[in-house]
Amino acid sequence: MFRLNNSSSFNQLIILLIITMCSWLLISISAMYLGTLIWNIDLINTAEQISANPGFARYFQITQSIALFILPPIFFAVITQNDPFKWLRIINPAKRNVFLAVLIVIIAQPLVSYLGYLNSNIHFPEYLSHIEDWITTKEKEAMKLTEIFLVTSNWAIILLNVIIIAVIPAIGEELLFRGALQKLVTAIIKNHHISILITAFLFSSMHMQFFGFFPRFILGVIFGYLVFYGKSLWLPIAAHFTNNFSAFLLYNITMSKNELSDKNPLTVSDSYPNLIWVTLSIIGVISIILFFKKKHEA
Repeated sequence: MFRLNNSSSFNQLIILLIITMCSWLLISISAMYLGTLIWNIDLINTAEQISANPGFARYFQITQSIALFILPPIFFAVITQNDPFKWLRIINPAKRNVFLAVLIVIIAQPLVSYLGYLNSNIHFPEYLSHIEDWITTKEKEAMKLTEIFLVTSNWAIILLNVIIIAVIPAIGEELLFRGALQKLVTAIIKNHHISILITAFLFSSMHMQFFGFFPRFILGVIFGYLVFYGKSLWLPIAAHFTNNFSAFLLYNITMSKNELSDKNPLTVSDSYPNLIWVTLSIIGVISIILFFKKKHEA
C-alpha cells in the first residue's frame, strides 16, 4: 500500500490537518442532510428545531465526533506509518498504570475545580464587554444543547448518553490529540514538554468554551504526560473517560434529586475552593506523573 512515511513530520502534520478538515466537512454535511430527512428538520431553522429533536442532537453529536476525532487519525496513520496502531500507541498497558491513570484524574479534581473557579471569574475590559457577552451567550447555548439530550429517564438512552459524553470523546479526542498530533509536534520541535503544552492548548481551544479553558488545558497536560511516560494511548483514554463519566454521573445524581434548577452541575461552582485540597491535589498529580517518569526512564 502507498504510504507517505518518508514525508517530513511537518508535512505529515499538514496532511493530518487536511484529512481532519475534509473528513469533518464531508461527513458533517452528509450527516446533516441525512438527519434533516429522517427527523424532517428544516436546514434554515435547524438550531430552533433541535430542542424538539433530542434524537437528532445525539445522532449529529456522534457523527461529528467520529468525523472529526476518530476517522482522521486512524486514516492518517494507515497511509503514513508502517505500523499504524503501534505509532498511535494503541498498546495494552499494565493494569497498575490504568489504575493510576484513573486515580490521577480523581486526585486532580480539586485543582480542576479551582482553575474553573478562576477561569469563570475572568472579566474582559469594558471596551471588550461585547465580546465577553457574546462568549457567555454562546456557551449558554452550547450548554442548553447538551442538556437537550441529557434529560431522560430511559435507561437505554442514558447508556447511549454515556457513549456520547464519555466513551466517544475519550477515544476520539485522545486518538487525534495525544495519539497523532502530540507525536507529530514532538517530532517537529524536539521537546516533549513543549509539545504536551501546545497539544493541551489546542485540545482546550477546540472545545470553544473560554470559561472552561484552564481546566481543560490542565487535563490536556495530564493526558499528555500519561501517554508520553506511560507509552500507551489507553492511559489518557481511561483518564479522559473517568473525567467525563464523573461529570455525567454528577449531573444525573443532581437531576434525580431535583436540584438542577438551583445548581447546574454542568456549570463551574461559584464557591471558593479549599486551598488545602487544591495543594494536596497538585502534589498528588505531580507525584503520579513523576512515578510514570521514573518507570519510563528505568
